[in-house]
Amino acid sequence: MKVSQRKHRLLFLPPPLEVEAKDAIATLLACVNNKALEATKQKLGPKLVELAWEEMNLVERNQFQFITQRVGKKRKGAVLGDQVRLKASSDNKALTGRLIGFYLDGKLLGLQERAVLFDGEEEPSVCSRSDLTAVAKSVPPTPEEIKKLEGFLTSPKPAGQTNGKNRGSGRSPGQESEQCELDLNIVAPEPLASDCESTPTLDNIQFQIQGLFPEFTFALTKNLYNSVLLDIYDKGKQIGTFEDDGEDIFVYEKASLFDAGFTEQQVKQLVEIERVPF
Repeated sequence: MKVSQRKHRLLFLPPPLEVEAKDAIATLLACVNNKALEATKQKLGPKLVELAWEEMNLVERNQFQFITQRVGKKRKGAVLGDQVRLKASSDNKALTGRLIGFYLDGKLLGLQERAVLFDGEEEPSVCSRSDLTAVAKSVPPTPEEIKKLEGFLTSPKPAGQTNGKNRGSGRSPGQESEQCELDLNIVAPEPLASDCESTPTLDNIQFQIQGLFPEFTFALTKNLYNSVLLDIYDKGKQIGTFEDDGEDIFVYEKASLFDAGFTEQQVKQLVEIERVPF
């Protein structure tokens, strides 16, 4: 009888931590957007989430980071290998390539930076997130392309070597990612008409800005997360961007906006502007 009790108790031993971590990783990476991810993290608890993060490889961490950027309920989020386009500026042509993500050479990039392997190039580039747009009807990558992109993502470079170019990131090779929050004053030609559809909230923001600075011009684009971007130009020079992801408003290049005449209070009011109902 004592033996059977011991056997019975063994059936209810908790699973090894490695098993718990693997299950938690699978559960976290199955989330469709950041809202679901946050709910799952609450359910799993901070200790198990931390353990899962420590056990993730860089490919899994990269996937996790992509999920944190998915804020819309219906909008498809970006993933490794998606086709993206770098917006043209005065010193570069519009380029198309494959999205790598948040890591390069085994290191985490800056908050607003993304790694991309552009078509026809052997080395990846580091780009500003706001300079990238999604490619309509993106062609899925081949298994060979995925393997190549994952290699750039995870494999450290030998000491003294850096990977690829920096396009629009504000960083020179070798600088730490914390230094990436620099103004992206890209000198651009006069904005052309855009096929991108605005949002009521961005229309309201543009209306308010035109009342303050009637000389400013505007252009609409979409980034790789399908957020709508309202780019602001002063005499053909981009001075700032407002992003509408469907739920929140974000602003980029604040320093340039202040230099152009905005006050901190005006920028804050534009970000917190009441969302126009659809």
